[in-house]
Amino acid sequence: LTVAAPHAAFLTALTQIPVLPLGRLTHAQLASAAAHPSHPLATSGPYHVALANDSGLNLTRNTYAVPRPSLPFLRFDFYSTFNAAAAAFTGGGADAMLATTPQQRARLMHRQGSVAHGIATFQFVDLLFNERVPGLDDPAVRRAIATAINRTAIVGGALDGSSGLQQEGAVSQGLAWIAGGAPKEVSSPAVAAELLSQAGWSVGPDGTRVRGTSALSYTLTVANVAPLPTVATELANQLAQIGVSVRVQQVPADKFVAPDVTQHDFEMALGDWDNGPDPDVSAFWRSNATPPDGVNVSGATPDPFLDQALDILASATDAQARIAAAVAVSHDLAVDTPAVFLYTPVDSYVVHSSLARTPVPSVGGSEARFADITSWHH
Repeated sequence: LTVAAPHAAFLTALTQIPVLPLGRLTHAQLASAAAHPSHPLATSGPYHVALANDSGLNLTRNTYAVPRPSLPFLRFDFYSTFNAAAAAFTGGGADAMLATTPQQRARLMHRQGSVAHGIATFQFVDLLFNERVPGLDDPAVRRAIATAINRTAIVGGALDGSSGLQQEGAVSQGLAWIAGGAPKEVSSPAVAAELLSQAGWSVGPDGTRVRGTSALSYTLTVANVAPLPTVATELANQLAQIGVSVRVQQVPADKFVAPDVTQHDFEMALGDWDNGPDPDVSAFWRSNATPPDGVNVSGATPDPFLDQALDILASATDAQARIAAAVAVSHDLAVDTPAVFLYTPVDSYVVHSSLARTPVPSVGGSEARFADITSWHH
């Protein structure tokens, strides 16, 4: 593999590719493995595949692994719907299950003795502005909206206090080494209203602010995937307090990104993005990007300072240099306010009391629940 330019995320990206250590196999053995993908393969990992079919996966302990796994056997059952899997868990037919929404978490916790481990994901949720829309092309309006939003209320309400961490910068809280710790939110509808008044936006008869022929009345596009519609409704209620009228429009999840965002066919959008385990967010925010190499999702005008910070974040290999670049990116984005970063989604790995002492990392995405699988024990 030859990388055209320095790219710090390259090695991280490789870790997401399912590569198996097959170097000692002959050509005939490789051909056989390709012809029979469900045939167990012996690897150097902590567990071997003993059985794999449409209903589940059996793993047996690799007695030569270091460290040696505590559990001799693991069984993964496959279900086509969450409801079917949840019924198995609450009925005692499974010992652990992942929940990705507050509603899913609450349902799994109905089983007596359940324990939930929160895992901050690599995702981030933001309120995205189309800077080409009248009103939203005014930086004062975007900054006023950012000032009015109360993330604490969103996390504690729509997310039930368990399915999200407040986020103000461009980097997910799931990347704890670079995210900069918990943000210190300062929300003030009164200050936001004053910013709008100073910019010439006055409250009209219907409570919506107007300036000339433009009104601060917008459609907020959101994928119909829980809990995003509930978050969108909370945002609409908060912005109504400062005279910004928001109509929530739900769209199918597979229709949300294209053409809504990539072709800037939206006014406001509530996006749930997964940037993976690396902080390089160039694909979202590089101001001169065009699809498919990037989307400049807000349609912002060229910003060489932001682009320079993004380049350093993408190419620097020194941890401190990347942290500094991430701070610069978040600062430059805050100046222009193409979006308001709201929260990092948190998945819940719900286990029965028999696995209550299972070590589960607090960050790293849903797959992190298996990071310490060798230490699992009853």
